[in-house]
Amino acid sequence: PLWTHAASAETAAGLRREQASRRESAVTSAWTAGGVVASDLGMPASGALKSSGFTLDPVRATLGLVRRAAERGVRVFERSAVRRTRFTRKYAEVVLGAATIRTTLIYVATGEPGSVFSQLRRHVAYRDGFAVVTGPLTAPMRAETGSRLSVATEWGPDPHWLRWLPEARALFAGALSKAVPPRQVDRAIVQRTGQLMYELSVQYPVISGLPATHGCITPVVSTEAGLPWMGPHRNY
Repeated sequence: PLWTHAASAETAAGLRREQASRRESAVTSAWTAGGVVASDLGMPASGALKSSGFTLDPVRATLGLVRRAAERGVRVFERSAVRRTRFTRKYAEVVLGAATIRTTLIYVATGEPGSVFSQLRRHVAYRDGFAVVTGPLTAPMRAETGSRLSVATEWGPDPHWLRWLPEARALFAGALSKAVPPRQVDRAIVQRTGQLMYELSVQYPVISGLPATHGCITPVVSTEAGLPWMGPHRNY
């Protein structure tokens, strides 16, 4: 289960509007009262939308897709750096370092525009997010942190994400910020690890003093609206 919860009556009103927007788009999310949410998550809530989530191993998924494509005759070339693309009314070309591929259609699936599609950079926001993993919870801590079977996120800008791992460890992510310069990454990880552990202890006071065992930084590339963009582009 995936809970998108509202911590206050004000944010609950916004979440209700989100539910209506989803309904108009044929995406159903059931509203759940705050008492039920608080019992499951072990934290106060004014209500939540409940939906279904899943976990995905991106490496295994990619290898599975490529393996099945190769079985069907697709030729796969790894590490063939694309220098540029170009097109005419009849065909498109992918220009590599030592070869050119002529085709009728090019699909681009990428996390960011990079150097090949630099004209798209103005549509993209670059930020860094952070995550921590805690040590195992003690028995008293486990008794006050809900079922620990759900994934939880907050409604509002720059939410946190909470997922429980084996041995009753918490994976807590958030603290989005402007992209951190490379020379400041180590310092930022230390600072944001402490920040996230404090924010997690605000949600669960019982875990105050629990140490973090891991902290990491992860780049987040998205549009300014936070939504994916897709479709043909006149320049490519």
